[in-house]
Amino acid sequence: LALHVDHAATLRHDFGAGACVVDVSIRLRNVLCAATSDEAVAFVFEADRNVRSAAAPVFSWAGPKRFSVSSLMPGAVVDLQLKARVHSPGVYDLNRFFVSINGTVHCFPQQYLVTVHAADAASAVM
Repeated sequence: LALHVDHAATLRHDFGAGACVVDVSIRLRNVLCAATSDEAVAFVFEADRNVRSAAAPVFSWAGPKRFSVSSLMPGAVVDLQLKARVHSPGVYDLNRFFVSINGTVHCFPQQYLVTVHAADAASAVM
């Protein structure tokens, strides 16, 4: 499976109004060649791998974060929508993603960083 993640790289938010919600679009593609294979892949995608690091700010997921795909044919894609909730300014690595295929867990090594700035009083008035 190939993973593509789309999200804003930088956001400005008034944390006095509550948490900042970051929309995250996930596209998973079965990279098996349709010309040489007709084998579908079944998997579970989860976005809540427990990663805690003193160096990384903590965020949570709002809404669904676990999806089961029973059959993804070669070359086919599945699109998923997630929402990350951050409670303070910082740089967040959204990559808590993993898939489980036949009981084997696969992680993705890329970083998907979003920088969230606090809105200052001047920009909040606009």
